[in-house]
Amino acid sequence: MKIHKIATRPIRLDREMTMGSIGRLKSFLQEGYYSRNPDEPIGRNFVFIDKVINKDVNGNEFEVQVNYVGQDSDGSRMVLGGGSGKTRVSNKPAVIIFINSKMKPKTFTLYALGERLVNNLLEVLEHELTHQADIYSKKVDPSASRKRLPSEDEIDLFSYYNNPSEVRAYMRSIFDEIETYLPSASKVFTVRQVVGWIKGGSKTWNEISPHLNEDNRRLILKGVYQAVQDWYDNHGAITT
Repeated sequence: MKIHKIATRPIRLDREMTMGSIGRLKSFLQEGYYSRNPDEPIGRNFVFIDKVINKDVNGNEFEVQVNYVGQDSDGSRMVLGGGSGKTRVSNKPAVIIFINSKMKPKTFTLYALGERLVNNLLEVLEHELTHQADIYSKKVDPSASRKRLPSEDEIDLFSYYNNPSEVRAYMRSIFDEIETYLPSASKVFTVRQVVGWIKGGSKTWNEISPHLNEDNRRLILKGVYQAVQDWYDNHGAITT
Protein backbone atom coordinates (compact mmCIF):
# COMPACT_ATOMS: atom_id res chain seq x y z
CA MET A 1 0.00 0.00 0.00
CA LYS A 2 1.19 3.51 -0.69
CA ILE A 3 0.05 6.59 1.20
CA HIS A 4 -0.48 9.85 -0.64
CA LYS A 5 -1.39 13.05 1.11
CA ILE A 6 -3.58 15.63 -0.51
CA ALA A 7 -5.51 18.39 1.22
CA THR A 8 -3.87 17.22 4.49
CA ARG A 9 -5.78 13.93 4.36
CA PRO A 10 -4.04 10.53 3.98
CA ILE A 11 -5.36 8.59 1.03
CA ARG A 12 -4.54 4.90 0.80
CA LEU A 13 -4.11 3.51 -2.69
CA ASP A 14 -3.65 -0.15 -3.51
CA ARG A 15 -0.37 -0.42 -5.46
CA GLU A 16 -1.35 -3.85 -6.77
CA MET A 17 -4.55 -2.33 -8.20
CA THR A 18 -2.75 0.47 -10.04
CA MET A 19 0.01 -1.82 -11.32
CA GLY A 20 -2.67 -4.23 -12.51
CA SER A 21 -4.24 -1.52 -14.65
CA ILE A 22 -0.89 -0.55 -16.16
CA GLY A 23 -0.19 -4.24 -16.80
CA ARG A 24 -3.44 -4.59 -18.74
CA LEU A 25 -2.52 -1.56 -20.85
CA LYS A 26 0.89 -3.10 -21.53
CA SER A 27 -0.62 -6.44 -22.52
CA PHE A 28 -3.12 -4.79 -24.83
CA LEU A 29 -0.41 -2.82 -26.61
CA GLN A 30 1.94 -5.78 -26.96
CA GLU A 31 -0.48 -8.65 -27.53
CA GLY A 32 -3.61 -6.97 -28.86
CA TYR A 33 -4.12 -4.14 -31.28
CA TYR A 34 -0.47 -3.41 -32.02
CA SER A 35 0.99 -6.91 -31.97
CA ARG A 36 1.29 -6.83 -35.76
CA ASN A 37 3.69 -3.87 -35.68
CA PRO A 38 5.38 -2.98 -32.38
CA ASP A 39 7.20 -0.11 -34.11
CA GLU A 40 3.96 1.69 -34.98
CA PRO A 41 3.28 4.69 -32.68
CA ILE A 42 0.02 4.50 -30.75
CA GLY A 43 -1.26 7.67 -32.44
CA ARG A 44 -3.41 10.56 -31.28
CA ASN A 45 -6.68 8.60 -31.48
CA PHE A 46 -5.57 5.71 -29.30
CA VAL A 47 -7.61 4.89 -26.20
CA PHE A 48 -7.52 1.96 -23.82
CA ILE A 49 -10.31 1.86 -21.25
CA ASP A 50 -9.86 -0.02 -17.99
CA LYS A 51 -11.75 -0.20 -14.70
CA VAL A 52 -10.36 -0.36 -11.18
CA ILE A 53 -11.85 -0.50 -7.69
CA ASN A 54 -10.87 2.54 -5.63
CA LYS A 55 -11.68 3.52 -2.04
CA ASP A 56 -12.81 6.87 -0.71
CA VAL A 57 -11.41 8.44 2.45
CA ASN A 58 -13.93 6.48 4.52
CA GLY A 59 -12.89 3.13 3.05
CA ASN A 60 -15.94 2.71 0.80
CA GLU A 61 -15.19 0.94 -2.49
CA PHE A 62 -16.29 2.39 -5.82
CA GLU A 63 -15.47 1.70 -9.45
CA VAL A 64 -13.40 4.14 -11.51
CA GLN A 65 -13.07 4.09 -15.29
CA VAL A 66 -9.47 4.63 -16.39
CA ASN A 67 -8.95 6.10 -19.86
CA TYR A 68 -5.46 5.88 -21.38
CA VAL A 69 -5.50 8.29 -24.32
CA GLY A 70 -2.98 9.23 -27.00
CA GLN A 71 -2.14 12.93 -27.25
CA ASP A 72 0.18 14.79 -29.61
CA SER A 73 3.20 16.51 -28.09
CA ASP A 74 6.33 18.27 -29.35
CA GLY A 75 8.27 17.03 -26.32
CA SER A 76 9.78 13.67 -25.43
CA ARG A 77 7.80 12.95 -22.27
CA MET A 78 6.01 9.63 -22.59
CA VAL A 79 3.24 10.47 -20.08
CA LEU A 80 1.88 13.98 -20.59
CA GLY A 81 -0.44 14.28 -17.60
CA GLY A 82 -3.92 13.36 -16.48
CA GLY A 83 -7.27 14.50 -15.19
CA SER A 84 -10.13 13.40 -12.98
CA GLY A 85 -13.85 13.74 -13.57
CA LYS A 86 -16.92 11.76 -14.56
CA THR A 87 -18.03 9.91 -17.67
CA ARG A 88 -20.21 11.99 -19.96
CA VAL A 89 -23.13 9.59 -20.36
CA SER A 90 -23.30 7.57 -17.14
CA ASN A 91 -21.87 10.29 -14.87
CA LYS A 92 -19.59 7.80 -13.12
CA PRO A 93 -16.09 8.39 -11.69
CA ALA A 94 -13.38 8.45 -14.35
CA VAL A 95 -9.76 9.45 -14.80
CA ILE A 96 -7.84 10.13 -17.97
CA ILE A 97 -4.14 9.53 -18.57
CA PHE A 98 -2.55 11.25 -21.58
CA ILE A 99 0.21 9.27 -23.33
CA ASN A 100 2.50 10.74 -25.94
CA SER A 101 1.08 9.70 -29.31
CA LYS A 102 4.62 9.00 -30.56
CA MET A 103 5.13 6.25 -27.98
CA LYS A 104 5.56 2.75 -29.45
CA PRO A 105 4.31 -0.49 -27.85
CA LYS A 106 7.83 -1.90 -27.76
CA THR A 107 8.80 0.89 -25.34
CA PHE A 108 7.53 -1.31 -22.51
CA THR A 109 10.09 -3.98 -23.43
CA LEU A 110 13.10 -1.67 -23.29
CA TYR A 111 14.86 -2.04 -19.94
CA ALA A 112 15.45 1.52 -18.67
CA LEU A 113 12.86 3.24 -20.84
CA GLY A 114 10.17 0.69 -20.06
CA GLU A 115 10.79 1.00 -16.33
CA ARG A 116 10.61 4.78 -16.54
CA LEU A 117 7.35 4.60 -18.51
CA VAL A 118 5.74 2.33 -15.91
CA ASN A 119 6.88 4.62 -13.09
CA ASN A 120 5.54 7.70 -14.89
CA LEU A 121 2.20 6.01 -15.55
CA LEU A 122 2.04 4.91 -11.94
CA GLU A 123 2.71 8.41 -10.63
CA VAL A 124 0.04 10.07 -12.77
CA LEU A 125 -2.55 7.31 -12.28
CA GLU A 126 -2.17 7.32 -8.50
CA HIS A 127 -2.38 11.11 -8.45
CA GLU A 128 -5.67 11.09 -10.36
CA LEU A 129 -7.11 8.21 -8.33
CA THR A 130 -6.25 10.18 -5.21
CA HIS A 131 -8.44 13.01 -6.50
CA GLN A 132 -11.27 10.52 -6.95
CA ALA A 133 -10.78 9.09 -3.46
CA ASP A 134 -10.66 12.43 -1.70
CA ILE A 135 -14.32 13.36 -1.30
CA TYR A 136 -13.31 16.60 0.39
CA SER A 137 -11.43 17.96 -2.63
CA LYS A 138 -14.66 17.79 -4.64
CA LYS A 139 -16.41 19.96 -2.06
CA VAL A 140 -13.79 22.67 -2.48
CA ASP A 141 -13.90 22.90 -6.26
CA PRO A 142 -15.66 20.09 -8.14
CA SER A 143 -14.34 21.24 -11.50
CA ALA A 144 -10.77 22.06 -10.51
CA SER A 145 -9.14 18.89 -11.82
CA ARG A 146 -11.61 17.80 -14.47
CA LYS A 147 -10.55 17.18 -18.03
CA ARG A 148 -12.79 16.56 -21.00
CA LEU A 149 -12.99 12.86 -21.82
CA PRO A 150 -12.74 11.86 -25.50
CA SER A 151 -15.86 11.48 -27.57
CA GLU A 152 -16.45 8.52 -29.88
CA ASP A 153 -15.35 10.36 -33.01
CA GLU A 154 -12.02 11.22 -31.37
CA ILE A 155 -10.97 7.69 -30.49
CA ASP A 156 -9.71 4.66 -32.34
CA LEU A 157 -12.86 2.53 -32.51
CA PHE A 158 -10.94 -0.67 -33.27
CA SER A 159 -8.91 -0.15 -30.11
CA TYR A 160 -11.97 0.77 -28.07
CA TYR A 161 -14.30 -2.05 -29.08
CA ASN A 162 -11.60 -4.73 -28.84
CA ASN A 163 -10.69 -3.71 -25.31
CA PRO A 164 -11.30 -6.87 -23.22
CA SER A 165 -13.46 -5.03 -20.70
CA GLU A 166 -15.59 -3.56 -23.50
CA VAL A 167 -15.96 -6.98 -25.15
CA ARG A 168 -17.32 -8.41 -21.89
CA ALA A 169 -19.65 -5.45 -21.40
CA TYR A 170 -21.09 -5.67 -24.91
CA MET A 171 -21.49 -9.43 -24.58
CA ARG A 172 -23.70 -8.72 -21.59
CA SER A 173 -25.62 -6.01 -23.46
CA ILE A 174 -26.39 -8.34 -26.36
CA PHE A 175 -27.67 -11.05 -24.03
CA ASP A 176 -29.85 -8.44 -22.30
CA GLU A 177 -31.42 -7.69 -25.69
CA ILE A 178 -32.15 -11.38 -26.23
CA GLU A 179 -33.30 -12.25 -22.72
CA THR A 180 -36.49 -10.19 -23.05
CA TYR A 181 -37.71 -12.50 -25.82
CA LEU A 182 -36.55 -15.84 -24.40
CA PRO A 183 -39.79 -16.82 -22.59
CA SER A 184 -41.63 -16.93 -25.92
CA ALA A 185 -38.70 -17.69 -28.25
CA SER A 186 -37.62 -20.76 -26.27
CA LYS A 187 -40.94 -22.45 -27.05
CA VAL A 188 -40.27 -22.53 -30.79
CA PHE A 189 -36.57 -21.81 -31.45
CA THR A 190 -33.37 -23.65 -30.62
CA VAL A 191 -30.48 -21.92 -28.87
CA ARG A 192 -28.58 -21.78 -32.14
CA GLN A 193 -31.52 -20.15 -33.91
CA VAL A 194 -31.92 -17.57 -31.15
CA VAL A 195 -28.24 -16.66 -31.26
CA GLY A 196 -28.39 -16.56 -35.06
CA TRP A 197 -30.85 -13.69 -34.71
CA ILE A 198 -28.06 -11.51 -33.33
CA LYS A 199 -26.45 -10.83 -36.69
CA GLY A 200 -29.58 -9.29 -38.10
CA GLY A 201 -31.66 -8.18 -35.15
CA SER A 202 -29.31 -6.97 -32.44
CA LYS A 203 -28.80 -3.22 -32.44
CA THR A 204 -25.71 -3.57 -30.24
CA TRP A 205 -24.13 -6.22 -32.47
CA ASN A 206 -24.72 -4.13 -35.60
CA GLU A 207 -23.05 -1.17 -33.89
CA ILE A 208 -19.91 -2.93 -32.68
CA SER A 209 -19.28 -5.84 -35.08
CA PRO A 210 -17.66 -3.75 -37.87
CA HIS A 211 -14.96 -2.73 -35.38
CA LEU A 212 -14.29 -6.16 -33.82
CA ASN A 213 -11.48 -8.48 -34.76
CA GLU A 214 -12.46 -12.03 -35.69
CA ASP A 215 -11.43 -13.50 -32.34
CA ASN A 216 -13.68 -11.12 -30.42
CA ARG A 217 -16.60 -11.66 -32.80
CA ARG A 218 -16.37 -15.38 -32.06
CA LEU A 219 -15.85 -14.74 -28.34
CA ILE A 220 -19.00 -12.64 -28.04
CA LEU A 221 -21.15 -15.06 -30.01
CA LYS A 222 -19.82 -18.00 -28.01
CA GLY A 223 -20.43 -16.19 -24.72
CA VAL A 224 -23.97 -15.22 -25.67
CA TYR A 225 -24.64 -18.77 -26.90
CA GLN A 226 -23.58 -20.15 -23.51
CA ALA A 227 -25.70 -17.58 -21.65
CA VAL A 228 -28.78 -18.48 -23.72
CA GLN A 229 -28.08 -22.21 -23.20
CA ASP A 230 -27.88 -21.60 -19.44
CA TRP A 231 -31.21 -19.77 -19.58
CA TYR A 232 -32.80 -22.67 -21.44
CA ASP A 233 -31.43 -25.15 -18.89
CA ASN A 234 -32.57 -23.07 -15.91
CA HIS A 235 -36.08 -22.59 -17.31
CA GLY A 236 -36.70 -26.11 -18.47
CA ALA A 237 -36.73 -25.27 -22.18
CA ILE A 238 -36.41 -28.44 -24.22
CA THR A 239 -35.07 -27.02 -27.47
CA THR A 240 -31.27 -27.03 -27.76
